[in-house]
Amino acid sequence: TVVERWLNRQVNVDGPASVFTAKTADIISIRPLIDPTWITTGSDLPVRLYVFGHQAVDAQVIARHNTSGTEFTAPSDDAGIAVINLSQPGDWQLLFQHRTTDRQGVKRQMTSSMHFKVHASQHEVLGE
Repeated sequence: TVVERWLNRQVNVDGPASVFTAKTADIISIRPLIDPTWITTGSDLPVRLYVFGHQAVDAQVIARHNTSGTEFTAPSDDAGIAVINLSQPGDWQLLFQHRTTDRQGVKRQMTSSMHFKVHASQHEVLGE
């Protein structure tokens, strides 16, 4: 038996959203290190991955461009930071999963996801 827990964060604001860059007390989380509402196409979005409040070292985050279906993984470093290159404008989803077995032998899969939009860069808008 596998018990699954989800944490989902959706960014739907048009201005600064520092609440999304703050560390949470969630069991598993993806924390953007810069405000994703200001990201434009071609930018890198550094995120820190956490499990049980600790940095998730050597973990993987899946980045999915929902509009095109493009998907890739990015590894976290010794500080739990993964860098996602947001190569296309549109809707993006980040997914981080962690599997563990608790003291009673119950297998658990925890998943955190984050959804946000990437805006076209000024050059793309102007057709350059």
